[in-house]
Amino acid sequence: MAFRTFLPCLIVQLVSSLCEESLLFSCEPCCAILFSAEDCSTSDTFRIKYNGNGILGAIWDDVPVAAVVRKGCLLELWDFKNQTGSHRSFGLDGLSVYPFDKYGFERRASSVRCTCVQRG
Repeated sequence: MAFRTFLPCLIVQLVSSLCEESLLFSCEPCCAILFSAEDCSTSDTFRIKYNGNGILGAIWDDVPVAAVVRKGCLLELWDFKNQTGSHRSFGLDGLSVYPFDKYGFERRASSVRCTCVQRG
């Protein structure tokens, strides 16, 4: 019985450890990276350049479940394509990894803006 309880905890830890700020090292011009999988799999990402602004498009509309935001940057997401509706901001708070389910915004983003006060 104790083994069954321990195993799910171990799996959760292994999955969440893939979401790290180091994922931004491979994308120098990126302000943030959006992920379609909770484990931050790099096989399906949406990269947002510094001062990127616009809609996510048909393929990524309501898809993102997590983001990694570069330090010194602010990622803003909206529920609707014209940067209106429900809104969430991520970054500039000392964190870099954001699972959207924790913030009630999983699979809801349709438009984005990412600005940086400092690069690096």
